[in-house]
Amino acid sequence: LLPDSDVQRFYREEVLATDGSSITLNDLYNSYCNWSEDQEKEPLAMPTFSREFRALGVRKEKMGGRVLVIPAERMPSGRGLAATYRY
Repeated sequence: LLPDSDVQRFYREEVLATDGSSITLNDLYNSYCNWSEDQEKEPLAMPTFSREFRALGVRKEKMGGRVLVIPAERMPSGRGLAATYRY
């Protein structure tokens, strides 16, 4: 069994899905970069971070000019809630 990736750890430790909340991909990535610095690790580039985040089942949706990050567990019908972070 492989250990969690840094993106998996960030998601588990810092992302909290709540009703009616949203976050842009850029804000989420900046939070990840701050978290990486706190962990004394080099953050992944944005495209790699985004790809790994999608592999966790998280979707991105464009709404009102914003790219929102939406956790899969909050998307029972393909529509729904967005993620916020605890950073």
